Amino acid sequence: MSRMIRNLRTLLFAAGMVTGAAASAATPVPEAPATVLAHRLDAALESRGVAGPHQVELDNPMLTLPKGLSLDSVRLDNMSIDSRNGRLIALFSGADGKPQLRVTGRFYQLIDVMVPARAIEPGEVIAERDLQHATVRRDPAAQEPLTDAAALVGKTPRHVLREGQPVSAAELEAPLVIHRGELVTMVLETPLMRVSAQGQAMEDAARGAAIRVTNTKSHRVVEATATGPGTVSVTFPTAQ
Repeated sequence: MSRMIRNLRTLLFAAGMVTGAAASAATPVPEAPATVLAHRLDAALESRGVAGPHQVELDNPMLTLPKGLSLDSVRLDNMSIDSRNGRLIALFSGADGKPQLRVTGRFYQLIDVMVPARAIEPGEVIAERDLQHATVRRDPAAQEPLTDAAALVGKTPRHVLREGQPVSAAELEAPLVIHRGELVTMVLETPLMRVSAQGQAMEDAARGAAIRVTNTKSHRVVEATATGPGTVSVTFPTAQ
C-alpha cells in the first residue's frame, strides 16, 4: 500500500497537483557539525578578547563527529590562536573528556565598509546613491578599505570598481575638471585688479592641481592652478 501511495504522490507531483513544499516534509535541516563548532569557536574568541566581530571557518567543512560524540554534549577543551595570520587549533571532547576531536581553521575580523552598489567606470564621479554598506572580511595583506562614504563621494576610480567589492583610497582620484587641448579662462587676480585671458590647456588637471596653459594670443606658456571646469588661476606668468 505504501508503495502505491508513493507512486501516486510522484504522479501528482509531476502533474503539478502537489507542490514541492507540500511534497517535502517540514522537518528543519540540522546544521552541519563544522558550522556548529565554528559558532562555538567564534563565541570563544569573544570571551578571550579577540577584536570582533569575526567569522570562523574550519579547514574541513565536511567533518563528521567521532562515534560517541554529539553536538549536544561536545565541549571546547582547548584553543590556541595566532593573531598574526588568524590561524586556530581547537580540541573538543565529550562530557567525560572522550572521545576527542581536533579541528583547525581560521578566523577573520569583519568590518563594515562602503562598497559600490553598481560597477563604476573611470571618469564617473561617485555619488552617495552609488554606494551601499557591506560587511566584509578584513584582509591584513590588502590596503585598508574605506568605511566612510565621504571618502568616496566626489572622487573617480582609477579602474573599474566592481559592485560589492571594498575600495581603498589608492583606487580613487579627484575627477578631471580640465582636459588637455581644451580652451580655458586664465584668471590673474591681485588686490588691485582682476585680469582674464584665453588659454589652451597643455595637460589634464583635477581641481587644485598645477597645470601648464598656453596663452592663445601671446603663445606664452604659464603655470596655473585648475580651479574648476574650464578655469585656471594664474599667480604669475612665466615665459618659456
